[in-house]
Amino acid sequence: MKAAQKAGKPFVVKIVGDYAWEQGRQRFGITQNLDEFVKEKSVPFLVRVLRRIQTHVAQNATRIIVPSEYLKGIVAAWGISPEKIEVIYNAVPVEKLGTVPSSVEHLSRPLVIGSLGRLVPWKGIDGVIDAVAELRNKRSQTSLVIAGDGPERIPLVAHAEQKLKGGYVFTGSLAHSDGLALLKYADVFVLNSTYEGLSHLLIEAFGLGIPIIATSAGGNPEVITDGKNGLLVPPGDTPALVGALDRLLSDEELRARLSASAKKSAERFSIKTMLASTERCIKNI
Repeated sequence: MKAAQKAGKPFVVKIVGDYAWEQGRQRFGITQNLDEFVKEKSVPFLVRVLRRIQTHVAQNATRIIVPSEYLKGIVAAWGISPEKIEVIYNAVPVEKLGTVPSSVEHLSRPLVIGSLGRLVPWKGIDGVIDAVAELRNKRSQTSLVIAGDGPERIPLVAHAEQKLKGGYVFTGSLAHSDGLALLKYADVFVLNSTYEGLSHLLIEAFGLGIPIIATSAGGNPEVITDGKNGLLVPPGDTPALVGALDRLLSDEELRARLSASAKKSAERFSIKTMLASTERCIKNI
Protein backbone atom coordinates (compact mmCIF):
# COMPACT_ATOMS: atom_id res chain seq x y z
CA MET A 1 0.00 0.00 0.00
CA LYS A 2 2.77 2.46 0.99
CA ALA A 3 4.79 1.59 -2.12
CA ALA A 4 1.77 2.19 -4.37
CA GLN A 5 1.08 5.53 -2.68
CA LYS A 6 4.70 6.65 -3.09
CA ALA A 7 4.72 5.61 -6.76
CA GLY A 8 1.33 7.22 -7.39
CA LYS A 9 -0.08 4.01 -8.81
CA PRO A 10 -3.41 2.25 -8.31
CA PHE A 11 -3.31 -0.40 -5.59
CA VAL A 12 -5.19 -3.69 -6.02
CA VAL A 13 -5.32 -6.14 -3.11
CA LYS A 14 -6.65 -9.68 -2.98
CA ILE A 15 -8.20 -10.58 0.38
CA VAL A 16 -8.78 -14.27 1.08
CA GLY A 17 -9.70 -14.18 4.76
CA ASP A 18 -9.86 -12.16 7.97
CA TYR A 19 -6.31 -12.33 9.35
CA ALA A 20 -7.23 -10.65 12.63
CA TRP A 21 -9.87 -13.30 13.32
CA GLU A 22 -7.61 -16.20 12.32
CA GLN A 23 -4.82 -15.01 14.61
CA GLY A 24 -7.35 -14.28 17.34
CA ARG A 25 -8.67 -17.84 17.20
CA GLN A 26 -5.21 -19.39 17.26
CA ARG A 27 -3.34 -17.08 19.65
CA PHE A 28 -5.52 -14.60 21.50
CA GLY A 29 -8.52 -16.44 22.94
CA ILE A 30 -11.17 -15.53 20.36
CA THR A 31 -13.92 -18.19 20.36
CA GLN A 32 -16.54 -16.61 18.08
CA ASN A 33 -17.08 -17.66 14.50
CA LEU A 34 -16.15 -15.12 11.82
CA ASP A 35 -19.70 -13.86 11.27
CA GLU A 36 -19.96 -12.98 14.97
CA PHE A 37 -16.41 -11.62 15.17
CA VAL A 38 -16.86 -8.95 12.48
CA LYS A 39 -19.74 -7.47 14.52
CA GLU A 40 -17.82 -7.53 17.81
CA LYS A 41 -16.35 -4.20 18.94
CA SER A 42 -14.57 -5.35 22.10
CA VAL A 43 -11.60 -7.58 21.19
CA PRO A 44 -8.12 -8.11 22.71
CA PHE A 45 -5.62 -5.31 22.05
CA LEU A 46 -3.36 -7.19 19.60
CA VAL A 47 -6.38 -8.45 17.66
CA ARG A 48 -7.63 -4.86 17.51
CA VAL A 49 -4.27 -3.78 16.07
CA LEU A 50 -4.40 -6.45 13.38
CA ARG A 51 -7.99 -5.52 12.57
CA ARG A 52 -7.06 -1.85 12.17
CA ILE A 53 -4.13 -2.68 9.90
CA GLN A 54 -6.12 -4.90 7.53
CA THR A 55 -8.99 -2.40 7.44
CA HIS A 56 -6.60 0.48 6.73
CA VAL A 57 -5.05 -1.42 3.82
CA ALA A 58 -8.49 -2.29 2.41
CA GLN A 59 -9.70 1.30 2.73
CA ASN A 60 -6.70 2.56 0.75
CA ALA A 61 -7.02 -0.04 -2.04
CA THR A 62 -8.24 1.12 -5.42
CA ARG A 63 -9.88 -2.26 -5.96
CA ILE A 64 -10.29 -5.39 -3.81
CA ILE A 65 -10.56 -8.91 -5.20
CA VAL A 66 -12.13 -11.65 -3.07
CA PRO A 67 -12.70 -15.31 -4.02
CA SER A 68 -16.34 -15.59 -2.84
CA GLU A 69 -19.52 -13.61 -2.23
CA TYR A 70 -19.23 -14.64 1.41
CA LEU A 71 -15.85 -12.92 1.78
CA LYS A 72 -17.21 -9.87 -0.02
CA GLY A 73 -19.74 -9.59 2.79
CA ILE A 74 -17.02 -10.01 5.41
CA VAL A 75 -14.81 -7.28 3.93
CA ALA A 76 -17.84 -5.00 3.55
CA ALA A 77 -18.48 -5.54 7.28
CA TRP A 78 -15.07 -3.92 7.93
CA GLY A 79 -16.63 -0.71 6.62
CA ILE A 80 -15.42 -1.08 3.03
CA SER A 81 -17.69 0.03 0.18
CA PRO A 82 -19.08 -3.06 -1.64
CA GLU A 83 -18.73 -1.16 -4.92
CA LYS A 84 -14.96 -1.57 -4.91
CA ILE A 85 -15.01 -5.28 -4.00
CA GLU A 86 -15.05 -7.74 -6.90
CA VAL A 87 -15.66 -11.48 -6.61
CA ILE A 88 -13.36 -13.61 -8.77
CA TYR A 89 -13.39 -17.31 -8.01
CA ASN A 90 -9.98 -18.92 -7.66
CA ALA A 91 -8.73 -21.37 -10.25
CA VAL A 92 -8.03 -24.76 -8.72
CA PRO A 93 -6.59 -27.21 -11.27
CA VAL A 94 -6.09 -30.77 -10.09
CA GLU A 95 -2.41 -31.68 -10.13
CA LYS A 96 -0.85 -35.05 -10.80
CA LEU A 97 -1.71 -37.55 -8.08
CA GLY A 98 0.98 -38.81 -5.73
CA THR A 99 0.95 -41.85 -3.45
CA VAL A 100 -1.58 -42.92 -0.83
CA PRO A 101 0.17 -43.21 2.57
CA SER A 102 0.83 -46.84 3.51
CA SER A 103 -0.67 -46.21 6.96
CA VAL A 104 -4.09 -45.82 5.32
CA GLU A 105 -4.13 -48.91 3.13
CA HIS A 106 -4.95 -51.33 5.97
CA LEU A 107 -8.15 -49.46 6.93
CA SER A 108 -11.48 -51.08 6.12
CA ARG A 109 -14.15 -49.58 3.87
CA PRO A 110 -16.03 -47.31 3.73
CA LEU A 111 -13.24 -44.79 4.15
CA VAL A 112 -14.10 -41.24 5.19
CA ILE A 113 -11.62 -38.39 4.83
CA GLY A 114 -12.39 -35.97 7.63
CA SER A 115 -9.79 -33.31 6.91
CA LEU A 116 -6.95 -32.47 4.57
CA GLY A 117 -4.97 -29.48 5.76
CA ARG A 118 -4.22 -27.55 8.93
CA LEU A 119 -5.81 -28.87 12.10
CA VAL A 120 -7.33 -25.70 13.52
CA PRO A 121 -10.47 -25.23 15.64
CA TRP A 122 -12.79 -24.03 12.88
CA LYS A 123 -12.29 -27.18 10.79
CA GLY A 124 -14.66 -29.13 13.07
CA ILE A 125 -12.58 -32.32 13.12
CA ASP A 126 -13.90 -33.28 16.56
CA GLY A 127 -17.39 -33.30 15.04
CA VAL A 128 -16.27 -35.64 12.25
CA ILE A 129 -14.80 -38.02 14.84
CA ASP A 130 -18.09 -37.93 16.77
CA ALA A 131 -20.08 -38.56 13.59
CA VAL A 132 -18.00 -41.58 12.58
CA ALA A 133 -18.35 -42.96 16.12
CA GLU A 134 -22.15 -42.67 15.81
CA LEU A 135 -22.14 -44.06 12.28
CA ARG A 136 -20.39 -47.20 13.51
CA ASN A 137 -23.62 -48.20 15.26
CA LYS A 138 -24.91 -48.89 11.74
CA ARG A 139 -21.68 -49.45 9.81
CA SER A 140 -19.17 -50.95 12.18
CA GLN A 141 -16.33 -51.07 9.64
CA THR A 142 -16.33 -47.35 8.81
CA SER A 143 -12.80 -45.87 8.94
CA LEU A 144 -11.60 -42.31 9.29
CA VAL A 145 -8.54 -40.49 7.98
CA ILE A 146 -7.36 -37.08 9.18
CA ALA A 147 -4.62 -35.71 6.91
CA GLY A 148 -2.56 -32.72 7.93
CA ASP A 149 -1.08 -31.18 11.03
CA GLY A 150 -1.62 -28.21 13.29
CA PRO A 151 -2.16 -26.95 16.83
CA GLU A 152 -5.21 -29.17 17.41
CA ARG A 153 -3.52 -32.45 16.60
CA ILE A 154 -2.75 -33.68 20.14
CA PRO A 155 -6.27 -33.12 21.57
CA LEU A 156 -7.84 -34.53 18.38
CA VAL A 157 -5.76 -37.73 18.57
CA ALA A 158 -6.85 -38.15 22.20
CA HIS A 159 -10.48 -37.54 21.23
CA ALA A 160 -10.28 -40.08 18.39
CA GLU A 161 -8.79 -42.71 20.67
CA GLN A 162 -11.53 -42.18 23.23
CA LYS A 163 -14.40 -42.25 20.71
CA LEU A 164 -13.17 -44.66 18.04
CA LYS A 165 -10.57 -46.90 19.78
CA GLY A 166 -9.24 -47.89 16.36
CA GLY A 167 -9.98 -47.76 12.65
CA TYR A 168 -8.59 -44.27 12.20
CA VAL A 169 -5.33 -42.69 11.03
CA PHE A 170 -3.75 -39.27 11.47
CA THR A 171 -1.33 -39.07 8.56
CA GLY A 172 0.44 -35.86 9.55
CA SER A 173 1.49 -33.40 6.86
CA LEU A 174 1.42 -34.70 3.29
CA ALA A 175 2.78 -33.46 -0.01
CA HIS A 176 -0.05 -31.87 -1.96
CA SER A 177 0.01 -34.59 -4.62
CA ASP A 178 -0.18 -37.30 -1.94
CA GLY A 179 -3.12 -35.52 -0.34
CA LEU A 180 -4.94 -35.56 -3.68
CA ALA A 181 -4.18 -39.28 -4.07
CA LEU A 182 -5.71 -39.83 -0.63
CA LEU A 183 -8.82 -37.89 -1.63
CA LYS A 184 -9.20 -40.03 -4.73
CA TYR A 185 -8.78 -43.18 -2.62
CA ALA A 186 -11.58 -42.18 -0.21
CA ASP A 187 -15.25 -43.12 -0.40
CA VAL A 188 -16.42 -39.76 1.03
CA PHE A 189 -14.81 -36.38 1.68
CA VAL A 190 -16.18 -34.41 4.65
CA LEU A 191 -15.53 -30.69 5.18
CA ASN A 192 -17.06 -29.95 8.59
CA SER A 193 -15.75 -26.42 9.07
CA THR A 194 -17.53 -23.48 10.65
CA TYR A 195 -15.64 -21.09 8.35
CA GLU A 196 -14.45 -21.26 4.75
CA GLY A 197 -13.76 -18.35 2.42
CA LEU A 198 -13.56 -20.47 -0.71
CA SER A 199 -12.38 -24.02 -0.11
CA HIS A 200 -9.85 -25.22 -2.68
CA LEU A 201 -10.28 -28.72 -1.29
CA LEU A 202 -13.93 -28.81 -2.33
CA ILE A 203 -12.98 -27.80 -5.85
CA GLU A 204 -10.15 -30.33 -6.01
CA ALA A 205 -12.57 -33.00 -4.78
CA PHE A 206 -14.89 -31.92 -7.61
CA GLY A 207 -12.15 -32.50 -10.15
CA LEU A 208 -11.49 -35.96 -8.70
CA GLY A 209 -15.19 -36.85 -8.70
CA ILE A 210 -15.31 -37.60 -4.96
CA PRO A 211 -18.71 -37.59 -3.17
CA ILE A 212 -18.69 -34.60 -0.80
CA ILE A 213 -20.43 -33.61 2.42
CA ALA A 214 -19.77 -30.03 3.54
CA THR A 215 -21.23 -27.56 5.97
CA SER A 216 -23.33 -24.65 4.77
CA ALA A 217 -20.74 -22.26 6.27
CA GLY A 218 -18.92 -19.37 4.62
CA GLY A 219 -18.41 -19.76 0.88
CA ASN A 220 -19.32 -23.47 0.79
CA PRO A 221 -22.88 -22.93 -0.56
CA GLU A 222 -21.35 -21.02 -3.48
CA VAL A 223 -19.49 -24.18 -4.42
CA ILE A 224 -21.91 -26.93 -3.34
CA THR A 225 -25.52 -27.09 -4.46
CA ASP A 226 -27.17 -29.44 -1.98
CA GLY A 227 -28.23 -32.71 -3.59
CA LYS A 228 -26.73 -31.77 -6.97
CA ASN A 229 -22.94 -31.91 -6.64
CA GLY A 230 -22.66 -32.67 -2.93
CA LEU A 231 -24.58 -32.66 0.36
CA LEU A 232 -24.74 -29.69 2.75
CA VAL A 233 -25.31 -29.91 6.50
CA PRO A 234 -25.58 -27.15 9.11
CA PRO A 235 -22.26 -26.33 10.83
CA GLY A 236 -21.90 -27.94 14.24
CA ASP A 237 -24.79 -30.37 13.64
CA THR A 238 -23.34 -33.83 14.29
CA PRO A 239 -26.68 -35.71 13.90
CA ALA A 240 -27.14 -34.08 10.48
CA LEU A 241 -23.62 -35.12 9.49
CA VAL A 242 -24.29 -38.71 10.63
CA GLY A 243 -27.49 -38.74 8.58
CA ALA A 244 -25.75 -37.39 5.48
CA LEU A 245 -22.95 -39.96 5.77
CA ASP A 246 -25.42 -42.81 6.19
CA ARG A 247 -27.49 -41.58 3.26
CA LEU A 248 -24.48 -41.26 0.98
CA LEU A 249 -23.01 -44.62 1.90
CA SER A 250 -26.40 -46.34 1.52
CA ASP A 251 -27.20 -44.99 -1.94
CA GLU A 252 -24.82 -46.02 -4.73
CA GLU A 253 -26.90 -44.19 -7.35
CA LEU A 254 -26.67 -40.95 -5.35
CA ARG A 255 -22.89 -41.29 -5.03
CA ALA A 256 -22.56 -41.83 -8.78
CA ARG A 257 -24.80 -38.87 -9.60
CA LEU A 258 -23.00 -36.50 -7.24
CA SER A 259 -19.64 -37.66 -8.57
CA ALA A 260 -20.61 -37.00 -12.20
CA SER A 261 -22.05 -33.58 -11.37
CA ALA A 262 -18.97 -32.68 -9.31
CA LYS A 263 -16.65 -33.14 -12.28
CA LYS A 264 -18.78 -30.74 -14.34
CA SER A 265 -18.85 -28.22 -11.49
CA ALA A 266 -15.04 -28.08 -11.46
CA GLU A 267 -15.15 -26.29 -14.84
CA ARG A 268 -16.36 -23.08 -13.11
CA PHE A 269 -12.96 -22.75 -11.47
CA SER A 270 -10.65 -22.83 -14.47
CA ILE A 271 -7.44 -20.85 -14.86
CA LYS A 272 -8.76 -19.32 -18.08
CA THR A 273 -11.85 -17.94 -16.34
CA MET A 274 -9.90 -16.57 -13.36
CA LEU A 275 -7.24 -14.86 -15.51
CA ALA A 276 -9.79 -13.29 -17.85
CA SER A 277 -11.79 -11.91 -14.90
CA THR A 278 -8.66 -10.58 -13.18
CA GLU A 279 -7.42 -8.94 -16.39
CA ARG A 280 -10.82 -7.28 -16.89
CA CYS A 281 -10.82 -6.00 -13.29
CA ILE A 282 -7.38 -4.42 -13.63
CA LYS A 283 -8.06 -2.91 -17.08
CA ASN A 284 -11.23 -1.27 -15.76
CA ILE A 285 -9.35 0.74 -13.12
